[in-house]
Amino acid sequence: MNFAEMFALLIGFALSLWVVKTSAQLAYKKEVTWEQAFLQWLLLLILAALISVILSMLKFGYLLKRLTFGLF
Repeated sequence: MNFAEMFALLIGFALSLWVVKTSAQLAYKKEVTWEQAFLQWLLLLILAALISVILSMLKFGYLLKRLTFGLF
């Protein structure tokens, strides 16, 4: 991985962490620390991975293709 790719990955990480922090502050209407935002961001990644595994086990893509008659 070269410098440009590493820099883009770092910017993406910081931006996504800032979005989680800002949305948590808006939802809770109080100050959220960076540590709390990081833990929430980590929880979101874990939940996304779990949902991905569950949907792949259920062959959701096949079901979606059948329900939409292959439009997607």
